[in-house]
Amino acid sequence: TIEVEFHDGRVREAEVVGLDSATDIAVLKVGNVSGLFPLRRATNEPVHMGDQVFAFGSPFGIKFSMSRGIVSGLGRGDAAHMMGMRRGYTNFIQTDAAMNPGNSGGPLVDIYGRVIGMNAAIANNAQPDQETAGFSGQSAGIGFAIPLETVESVVDQIIESKLVLRGYLGVLIGDTSAEYAESIGLNRRGVVVTGVPDDQPAY
Repeated sequence: TIEVEFHDGRVREAEVVGLDSATDIAVLKVGNVSGLFPLRRATNEPVHMGDQVFAFGSPFGIKFSMSRGIVSGLGRGDAAHMMGMRRGYTNFIQTDAAMNPGNSGGPLVDIYGRVIGMNAAIANNAQPDQETAGFSGQSAGIGFAIPLETVESVVDQIIESKLVLRGYLGVLIGDTSAEYAESIGLNRRGVVVTGVPDDQPAY
């Protein structure tokens, strides 16, 4: 049984509509509840480095907590690999707002209270605790959030079909040096395709 607790203390059971393991996003349906108002979303306004942001969540089980920081980086596509997380996270928003275990899934909002992303991961020194089945450690000042556009795309697909589809090429790539790029007449930025596995779409 999954229970959802609201800010006023009400607790309701929730039904899992669907989930996406790659982004760790789930859609829950709660019945018999009224007086709810969604957070505003930041529409058509780009996020910039240096923007002030606020991260909400329940770090270490401390309910309804908020921390403040700035946007430290954008387009952090390598964050999933760096964090040892599932593939599928793309273009993280990096922030120095304090995040700890329990912040994941909470909103990241701008200075006007508009949602710009969903807290997803932290870079820390946490290690699994076998006795508590939890984590020890604390935030190292680097947190990541999934951009709102990605969250909404995943949620819409879950609601519509309970399945999130992603396209991919299925090629192996490698970085190239300026010398090699010049030798093959490549005058644009890019990568070199080093292989195409025979079980991938590009084969």
